[in-house]
Amino acid sequence: MPEGHLIHRHAREQHAALAGHVVRAAGPQGRFDARPYDGRALAGVEAVGKHLLYHFEDGLPAIHVHLGMRGIFLRYDDPAAEPRRGTRLRLATGRWRTTSSPPPGASPSARPASARCSPRSGPTRCARTRPRPRRCGG
Repeated sequence: MPEGHLIHRHAREQHAALAGHVVRAAGPQGRFDARPYDGRALAGVEAVGKHLLYHFEDGLPAIHVHLGMRGIFLRYDDPAAEPRRGTRLRLATGRWRTTSSPPPGASPSARPASARCSPRSGPTRCARTRPRPRRCGG
């Protein structure tokens, strides 16, 4: 299961590689319609707990990805390489490509940034940084 620190690392790497670039977006598996995002500029990638949010320019809803128990991100330096079977989301530039396979959820998120976390979300889903460790025994 991908843990929070790994999701935050993916967010940093993908933000550095994709933010500010026009991306080719695809949903090869067929369960995610990436057509509205194809050919659009990616404004940034953000990790919120174990969730990744891909923010696009032009006011499009962010893409929300949660990898679940078995999902993975793969990075390819060759953007023309064929996606693996089961790839739910593929984002590519002329130099770089990332895919997520097979997350239980990749979906447009219509919620504004301020509403991403709710009291039900708990501290780890809403934390942008690691929580401080608690001291035991006083």
